[in-house]
Amino acid sequence: MTLKRTTNRKVLWRHGAVAAFAATLGMMMTAPAHADYEDGLQAYKNGEFTKAQDLWVRFGSAGDIRSKLALANIYSGFTPGKANCTEFGSARLPEDDEEELKTRLRARTNDLNDTGVIVDPDEISIKPDAEKALAWYILTGYHDFYSYSQNPTTEEYEAKIVAQQCIISLQRIMRDDEVVRAQDTVEKVLAGGTDYDLFRLAMMYRAGAGLPKDNIRALQYLIVADNNARFGSSVGNSERRMLEATMPELDQKLASDLAANWQPPLPTAFEGKTPRELELARLEEEIRARELRLELASLEGEFDENEDLLQSALAALGFYGGKIDGSVGPETRNAMRAFQYAVAREDMNITPEEARDKVTGYLSNEQKVELIERAARREHPQSMYVYGIMHARGIGIPIDGAEAVRWWEKSAGNGYALSHFALGRAYQEGIAGKNPVAQNLTQSTFYYGQAAALGYAPAATELRQLRYDFNAADNTTGSQR
Repeated sequence: MTLKRTTNRKVLWRHGAVAAFAATLGMMMTAPAHADYEDGLQAYKNGEFTKAQDLWVRFGSAGDIRSKLALANIYSGFTPGKANCTEFGSARLPEDDEEELKTRLRARTNDLNDTGVIVDPDEISIKPDAEKALAWYILTGYHDFYSYSQNPTTEEYEAKIVAQQCIISLQRIMRDDEVVRAQDTVEKVLAGGTDYDLFRLAMMYRAGAGLPKDNIRALQYLIVADNNARFGSSVGNSERRMLEATMPELDQKLASDLAANWQPPLPTAFEGKTPRELELARLEEEIRARELRLELASLEGEFDENEDLLQSALAALGFYGGKIDGSVGPETRNAMRAFQYAVAREDMNITPEEARDKVTGYLSNEQKVELIERAARREHPQSMYVYGIMHARGIGIPIDGAEAVRWWEKSAGNGYALSHFALGRAYQEGIAGKNPVAQNLTQSTFYYGQAAALGYAPAATELRQLRYDFNAADNTTGSQR
């Protein structure tokens, strides 16, 4: 807890006894913060990276500038107490280069590790993150010692100067949307703090220091700080009056409305899902993956070896030129690799080397769904039929009756008997879910007839049953109707 100071400097610390007490209290408050930073540093040296991060977030949010700089540095790929912002230059950030990242992470920890044990970069849970780095550099570079009643050391002043230099260097290589998200993080950290933090947030918005200049947001947070004041008059009371005097009435009204409806951000512990919810989500994902695997296996099992679903789809896309025989040999594996590489290369954000890393020669369930979809869009009759089945049953995609019918009709237009049969069944039984398909026995009879004419024997059986049902209905009389 920090000692609240009034903004009226003429009456501030009027009596020597009060000043002496304040100085003593300031020393008592400053020492533990440094100790907490040191605790985080020791945890980092011991390889307890998550513990170090948690300590620095806790005490950085409470106003310890060294903890703030430590977080900014580690998110930049530097050691906690040392930054070389010229390394940003015009190059990409380290997370974009796996080898550079590992080199920097290894150096980062081994420079600190008193035991001499080589640390595996893959075990480091804190990876460079440009947005988080910029957020904590802003919080460090625009730290206000006066607002927190702190008597800074030379090291703490230097931390502020280093952070300001890093802000400039880092922003040069970041996209505008990344900078905005970093600024949102700054607002969240300060908005979740004390009235001192809210006052500091307001002043940053008012001056355009670290955050975009915005008088409405500045007044909003001054009002919130005033309402939250716990030690007498608000730290921002006079600032609020001065700002209101320069603002149009409509802007004041908007700021007041924003303040009235403002809610502090939830603590990190309450963000996202609970451990129980995460476990249930994991189990649900496992069940869905198993169901998808079984459904796809059932679809593949509908075809003989000379109509193998995956080989046929790969051939339709030009990746496979061998015999369709259901045998997954080297030629089929190579076709699967070619398909995987082609899909990966469509992502403009990855390099050819990264695309090759995605090539395995074994298709995942999701890749099988994508393969069938792509072949269907190339108007491969068998794939269009299967893609329709997937829409009708919700296999890897949401159930959509209209889409199922559309794909079957396209396939049936190429004389594919199974699609005629599927349409006959769809109109006989209907399809529920999104864009449902209603029963229509006339349409069902037509499509079963088409499938039977193309030599699909089960269609002839269904057609006979439908005709029998029609005749039975026509022969019903009297009370039997």
